[in-house]
Amino acid sequence: MSGSTPHRPFGVTLLAIFAYIAGIVAIFHTLQMLHLLPIKGPLGLGYFFGFSIFGAIMWGILALIYFWVGNMLWNLDEQGWLFVVVLSILNLIMAFVSVLGKTPFQAILPAVLMNGIVLIYALLPGTKAAFAPSAQRAAAQRAAAQQAAAQSAQAPQESPSQPAESAAPSDDE
Repeated sequence: MSGSTPHRPFGVTLLAIFAYIAGIVAIFHTLQMLHLLPIKGPLGLGYFFGFSIFGAIMWGILALIYFWVGNMLWNLDEQGWLFVVVLSILNLIMAFVSVLGKTPFQAILPAVLMNGIVLIYALLPGTKAAFAPSAQRAAAQRAAAQQAAAQSAQAPQESPSQPAESAAPSDDE
């Protein structure tokens, strides 16, 4: 695993998976806003989110964005980290606003838990370091130095033949 091929740390892979799961949870809430999926509350009582086309559209957009962010994280795009932090915070805010709209807390608990886990994990120092531009620059500089060292190791083998050829015509003149 050495060389210039990028290596995705396990934590970043886990974060991408969390983003995909958060997207699935957002789809779940989209369907609840459209009254297509009920939530079972305490004592088996059924609860529904308030019917809201706007809320369903917003949760649906967040689901699409989470899948896009998961793809960015999977491919080690440095902007993926910032997007996942911002979207987790936005999703937490939307979940708590749903409570103000008479949605029971246990109905939004999956979104709160998943987005909380994603946000905490994204803010860990090791995860942040994987997306740091300075770390990527340092890795690129190391790769360039390795390539230069490999080229300089090949250069002494070719150089004795070249001066001999160039020296011969100068003696004839």
